[in-house]
Amino acid sequence: MPGHVAEIHANGQVYRDAALKIIHDPKHALRRGLRDKLVRFLELRSAEDLTPGYVSNMTAPFMLDVGFSRDAVSEIQEWLLANGTRFKRQAPKAGTQTQTATSAALLLDAFGFDVIAAKAALDELKSSGD
Repeated sequence: MPGHVAEIHANGQVYRDAALKIIHDPKHALRRGLRDKLVRFLELRSAEDLTPGYVSNMTAPFMLDVGFSRDAVSEIQEWLLANGTRFKRQAPKAGTQTQTATSAALLLDAFGFDVIAAKAALDELKSSGD
């Protein structure tokens, strides 16, 4: 057995702990492409500077406006929630943002989720925009 494999077997817990530390590090939870795009967009020095606390200062509508896809915004929100935070709350603006929120509510409704409150909020937004 090669020396490095024997070392791993002899000290398995140390290697497991190191692997778990990497797995649970928040910066590794995002897809690499999305993480790299966030680092470039936010003009950070490196992925080491990308933290949930920093990203949580953004809003979903802003992220959509600057070119992040609905799927990317959802993935970032999932990452934020997994790390005990979320995007700053902001109602969607008329147009694409409202259509995106409406589509999300309709999809949840199609899967049987209770979306009464979401539909009421969207209806209120639509009526206030008229």
